[in-house]
Amino acid sequence: MSTNKPAIGISCGDINGIGIELIVKAFSDTRITEICTPIIFANNKTINFYRKFAGETNFNFNNIKEFTRINPRQVNIFNCWEEDVAVTPGILNETGGSMRYSPCKAL
Repeated sequence: MSTNKPAIGISCGDINGIGIELIVKAFSDTRITEICTPIIFANNKTINFYRKFAGETNFNFNNIKEFTRINPRQVNIFNCWEEDVAVTPGILNETGGSMRYSPCKAL
């Protein structure tokens, strides 16, 4: 496999929406990291919530705060915010929606 895999960045979207659950389920397939280097813009605590919520998955990740720490053999979570945010799946609120814009603040 080529060492010049593309890095693919994905925003978590609204933390109370379906996006993070889909990310966890889709990236549980480790074949993804053979063709690209995924970088999910989210928060590791929120990702862990949905990982437990999703049931049995094979979702492992590398938690980073700097792009120099990207691991091309793993899913990378770029930790965009440190605040503890209540996750309430299916309940739309201002806080959950505002987290999707957090990657802009981190860069």
